[in-house]
Amino acid sequence: MKTTTRWHKIFESVEEAIQQIPLNTLYSLRIDIRKICITHTSRGFSAMEDACPHKLIPLSKGYVNEHNEVVCVWHKYCFDTATGYEMTDKNIRPVKVYPLEVREDGLFIALPTRPQKTDDFSY
Repeated sequence: MKTTTRWHKIFESVEEAIQQIPLNTLYSLRIDIRKICITHTSRGFSAMEDACPHKLIPLSKGYVNEHNEVVCVWHKYCFDTATGYEMTDKNIRPVKVYPLEVREDGLFIALPTRPQKTDDFSY
């Protein structure tokens, strides 16, 4: 089964995104069944799953540190906004990172869609 990607408009403009997500803050967003954490750092906007892999605490409840990493409020795991990797050498899986694009008509996020059925017997 093939997984495809779908782009979702999350803000009408960069200005709207900046108003909703000031510099060095986090924003929680739900698209379909996915919970997304949008970050705004000196690197720009980025998007990752909104759940720390350790205890599934929402990363959007945390904060952005001086290294532009998202810090989980529970045990201080630090996730790189570009790669999703934990940066303090704790043995934990990376967080999923989603492509984000600034376009003339808004801010968009790419999310994988569910695989399509290949026949009547697929689930």
